[in-house]
Amino acid sequence: MRKSIFVKYFTVITSIILVCLTILGTLLISFSAQYWVNDKQEMLTRNAKSLAGIMGDLALNNSQIQWDVKEQQYSLYFSPYSIPESMNTAIGVMASTSNSDVRIIGPNGKTLLFATYNSKINPDDMLQKEIPTDVAEKSLVGSSYTVGRLGDNYTETYYTAGEPIKAGDAGVVGAVLLSTPTGDLSGYIGDNLRMFLLAAVLVLILSFLATYALTYQMAKPLRQMVLAARKFGEGDFSTKIPVNNQDEVAELAIALNNMASSLASVEGMRRSFVANVSHELRTPMTTIGGFIDGILDGTIPEEKQEQYLRTVSDEIKRLSRLVRSMLDISRMEAGELKINPSVFSLPDMVMRVFFSCENLISEKNIEVRGLENLPDIRVKADPDRIHQIIFNLVDNAIKFTNEGGYIAITIREENGWVYFTIRNSGRGIARADLGKIFERFYKTDKSRSLDKKGVGLGLFIVRMLMQLHGGDITARSVEGEYAEFEFWLPAMKPEPEKPAKIERTGKGEKPPKESQ
Repeated sequence: MRKSIFVKYFTVITSIILVCLTILGTLLISFSAQYWVNDKQEMLTRNAKSLAGIMGDLALNNSQIQWDVKEQQYSLYFSPYSIPESMNTAIGVMASTSNSDVRIIGPNGKTLLFATYNSKINPDDMLQKEIPTDVAEKSLVGSSYTVGRLGDNYTETYYTAGEPIKAGDAGVVGAVLLSTPTGDLSGYIGDNLRMFLLAAVLVLILSFLATYALTYQMAKPLRQMVLAARKFGEGDFSTKIPVNNQDEVAELAIALNNMASSLASVEGMRRSFVANVSHELRTPMTTIGGFIDGILDGTIPEEKQEQYLRTVSDEIKRLSRLVRSMLDISRMEAGELKINPSVFSLPDMVMRVFFSCENLISEKNIEVRGLENLPDIRVKADPDRIHQIIFNLVDNAIKFTNEGGYIAITIREENGWVYFTIRNSGRGIARADLGKIFERFYKTDKSRSLDKKGVGLGLFIVRMLMQLHGGDITARSVEGEYAEFEFWLPAMKPEPEKPAKIERTGKGEKPPKESQ
């Protein structure tokens, strides 16, 4: 079953809140119970000490102390009619205010007096019950604290604190024991638990609402991205994802918007490419088919057939150039076109290109400048591809140079780069066209008055070939004056000098003798 990211976020955050509340509640109840126990122990011990002091003073002042000959020690002595009212009052107040049972025991551990806050307990019965020996001994020696039923005194667990009664020089004459049931802890914990649960329910409600709103807002841009991605997959790149924040999700939305723009641009280029290729293929094929049909059906007279066959041959060559250019582009974009660098003279290659175009230059009476001053600069590159680049640039310059105009060539080496510049006079390149001339099938001469055979791939291929060599090409122009192209290649690094040979002899080494 598929779960949306909203459900996942909400479930995870809610689970974390529940776990945290559970841990918090457990710790709170545990700490509260421990605090209650410690507080109860401190209260019982404090009250026992207070009552022990009061009992010691009362016993001493009212002569309630006698020497036990058998035990050889002083002990509290009470007769039914000799217990002072103040002593009864002190014991009763302590029992009621501390919710405790109060026992006064003698040195032998016998219960002498008993008072309780609980009406269900019979004091006379409690006077007859024995106190565990270990509890009595600890209470007569010093402060004691035990948890249990005090032997058979109680049917449930009690906290009991004991303190010795000291009466002046007589020393310890008995002990005070204060006992309170542990059942009160359950009520205390229950009260705390109810308050915690009430607070936890309120916190959960607020947390659920806040988590729902937060998770919904977090998942909302993701849902928008999903819808946009589906439209992108259907070919609709016009959808834009709104960006309202500056977090990672917003960065993803911006990236998707940029991707959509890029895909829209690529799709436009693809459609334009298909349209241009179709046009460039259809035009020569229509011409070839029409002329051949004319020759075959006799429409074209025999004396003009050679002229039309030459036209057919030119169109076939044009198709061949188009197909070859498209194959080169495909190989370069796929990374399959490799260059084979070697060292050669760049000026010599430029001269060969111009010699191959001598007839075209003469027909337009073009002046070529700079060939006689080219420096001898050697480069390490693919000579076939550099020849293709230079030929393309020279051919374009010849096409667009005005009758009687000029073509100027310069080559220079500067800061580790070799620069080749070609400038031709003429109408130049319009500012609107200057940034697009290196695109596929882009032609500044849309009327084909100057470039009748070009297909608009030459400069695109030139730039890609230059980038394969680690260089690039740029164009500059002033309308009505000139157009200029400049490419640059990494200069060839000089090889390190080889060390002179050393003649080795049995006695040592010496450099070779200089020739006389």
